[in-house]
Amino acid sequence: MTAENLKHKEFSLDELSEKEKKDHDPMIQFYLSGKYQDKEIYEISFSWAKKSADQGYADGMGRLGWHYMHGCGCKKDLKKAFKLFKEGAEKGSILAMNNLAILFNSDDNPEQNKSEALKWYKKAAEKGSSDAQYNLGQMYYYGEEVEMNKTEAFKWYLLAANQGDEDAQFKVGTMYDMGEGVTEDENEAFGWLTRAAEQNCAHAQAMLGLMYEKGRGVPKDKDEARRLYKLAADQGDFHGLEMLEALNSYVD
Repeated sequence: MTAENLKHKEFSLDELSEKEKKDHDPMIQFYLSGKYQDKEIYEISFSWAKKSADQGYADGMGRLGWHYMHGCGCKKDLKKAFKLFKEGAEKGSILAMNNLAILFNSDDNPEQNKSEALKWYKKAAEKGSSDAQYNLGQMYYYGEEVEMNKTEAFKWYLLAANQGDEDAQFKVGTMYDMGEGVTEDENEAFGWLTRAAEQNCAHAQAMLGLMYEKGRGVPKDKDEARRLYKLAADQGDFHGLEMLEALNSYVD
């Protein structure tokens, strides 16, 4: 079985478990770990990640390091996380590269190194990691360890957004709306914010609600604005709550 087979076909836990029993394939162990990670059953996810990493599978190292970095299913150990990320990254794992960058960028890391974070984000982003593309966009947007460059930030956000990353879709939408790093375009802003909102991004729901309320890029629709504000507010978004209260208090 190849990685492409696993990527393009959705296997159940039972199917993966049966396949793993036959040959103890580290790639299947990695995917089993991911299934349990998604379910937040971290002890079992950790166990499968360790089996995969112990066989030298680079992505397994990236996943196991994640467990050590966050203390999920095991005791938190940043040194072990760093060692696993570094080895996995040097073997070509995009997951390990991005996680290594996150660790270098973390305020919790006593050996924080934003220059190294930038380097590894770039490596992972250039290999197609949407997470790394978004994170690299953040560094360019806010000028972290690199000169602030909104145009460059937009480029990386857009790459991530086109892969379905809802946070990146929100950033692309807001940058189109404000004309940051790209020519202002309300129609593009509306389209990208809609994509993000449909993925339950609260910030996008609040901003999209404002577009409906004001009739920017779309005909005015206060009922739709109210619905979107409420969706955002229900997720704890302060701006969504504030705008919902303001709209409800408004009398035509």
